[in-house]
Amino acid sequence: MPMLRVHTGRAGRHGRPSKQMLCEACEAKCCRYFALEIDEPRTRRDFDDVRWYLCHKGTVLYLTDGDWYLHIENECRYLRQDNRCAIYADRPAICREHEPGDCEFNEPWAYDLKFTSPEELDLYVRARFR
Repeated sequence: MPMLRVHTGRAGRHGRPSKQMLCEACEAKCCRYFALEIDEPRTRRDFDDVRWYLCHKGTVLYLTDGDWYLHIENECRYLRQDNRCAIYADRPAICREHEPGDCEFNEPWAYDLKFTSPEELDLYVRARFR
C-alpha cells in the first residue's frame, strides 16, 4: 500500500483534523484509485515490462521512499455520488483500517519520481543506462 499522508488543513484537537471534519468534506480520494507496490525495475527488460503498464490509460508509475508503485485510476464500484460508501457496514478490511489521521483528504501527493507516459519512462531509462 502507498504511504498515506496526513491532511494538513483544518485542525481539530492536537493540531489534527477531526474525523467529523474530514468525513464531512471528504472527496473520497482514496476510493478513486489503488496503488500496488511493484518490484524495483533494474534492467532494461524490467523497465520495458513496466513501460507496458504506462501504455494503459489511467496508470501512473511512481517511486517514493525507495519503493516503486503502480497507481491505477479506477473508482470503487461502491462509491456513491455523494462520496459515501454504499457498503460501509460490510466494507473490506483495508477500508476499515484506514484511519482519519492517515487520510490524504485533499493533500497533494509527493513523489521522488513520477511517470505518466511511456515516453517519460523512456527518457529516464535512456539517462540511467548511458
